[in-house]
Amino acid sequence: MDIQKTAKEFQERAEDREKERLAKLSTSKSKKNRLYAFIGIIALIIIGVFVYSMTGPGNFDSFAQCLSDKGAVMYGAEACTYSHSQRAMFGNSFSLINYKDFSGDQNVKITPTWLIDGQYLQGVQPFDKLSALTGCAIR
Repeated sequence: MDIQKTAKEFQERAEDREKERLAKLSTSKSKKNRLYAFIGIIALIIIGVFVYSMTGPGNFDSFAQCLSDKGAVMYGAEACTYSHSQRAMFGNSFSLINYKDFSGDQNVKITPTWLIDGQYLQGVQPFDKLSALTGCAIR
């Protein structure tokens, strides 16, 4: 009888240990799932802020629109860091600039190049120069 009792107690302890192990594993998975959910929510918030900042109005919308209305054209290249620098100066307002790929005009030798009143201006141009050439106010 003692052997049966000992065997039964041994099996019960083994079952208890297995239950504890499964409970710990379940708790661990639950903590991981909560962590992943938290990280996912934070990522969605960051993506939302990024998308809004990229699509919202720009600080130079009226200036950029005026340049386009006056016929100014910026020729650039997607792979050109200088074109990207000029684009970054306008921020979200760049969408209002009359932008064309440099290959569309054989007179464009480097990028960016601005065409204003028949005059080609090579390189990144400061706002004050663009304003002086077009009469557009920087705002």
